[in-house]
Amino acid sequence: MGATMSKEVLATLGNAGIEPLGSTYGNMNDTELLELEKVVGAKLPRDFRDFLHTYGCSTFPGTASIEANGEQQPLSCFFGSKDSKYPIVSDYHSRGQLWPKALLPFADGPFGDRFAIRLRGKARGEVLFCPIHDLELSPGVFEPAEEINELLNSFCTVASSFAEFINSLRIDPD
Repeated sequence: MGATMSKEVLATLGNAGIEPLGSTYGNMNDTELLELEKVVGAKLPRDFRDFLHTYGCSTFPGTASIEANGEQQPLSCFFGSKDSKYPIVSDYHSRGQLWPKALLPFADGPFGDRFAIRLRGKARGEVLFCPIHDLELSPGVFEPAEEINELLNSFCTVASSFAEFINSLRIDPD
């Protein structure tokens, strides 16, 4: 099952100079992708699945960002395989009980913010910016409904698909 990302998305990534975060790309093989789908309880959108298969844990030289909440939000790196520097499954598990199970974080920003892809519902495949660095979610005694609402209300859609997300990234070489 090889990658079948569109030529446009591949060209965008190639032109932007995507590079591995480490000595090799932390891309995911077919077995790991099936395991990830089992963990999240949903099939991954094809363009996103193909990205993880081809690149996985990766970054861009310079600064990558996308517009969200009226300003450019930086993207530090994409998550990848279990053997990569930033495993996607580990990050998903680390989000805890307040994180919506229908969202899979796949990249981070410099302050701990996340970019996530929606795995279920009518908006399946859309990409959201999740500014979680400034939320004060108490891990002990808390009101889950209130804190989940606070969390969800801070998220904003930045693209209707992963391919659109990649094509909307602004890459500024330093």
